[in-house]
Amino acid sequence: MAQTTNVKFYSGSKGDEKPSSILVDGKEKMIVHICEQAVEEDISTGERARTFRVRTEDGASFVVRQMGEGWTVSPLATTD
Repeated sequence: MAQTTNVKFYSGSKGDEKPSSILVDGKEKMIVHICEQAVEEDISTGERARTFRVRTEDGASFVVRQMGEGWTVSPLATTD
């Protein structure tokens, strides 16, 4: 289930380029790997959203998605 979160970004020449940490259950988790990133567009509204599939320093995987001005985070089940 997605929950609203705070996201810290690495800011490069284009502003907020990629997430560097997320807040999950009140704890900051450092992102060590971005597995996938995409820009999705709602065909009916034209609204765009950025999505990142990330792995944190503790090995957990999440989907981080921009929702308007805010962000949500959803845990991914591991396949180990």
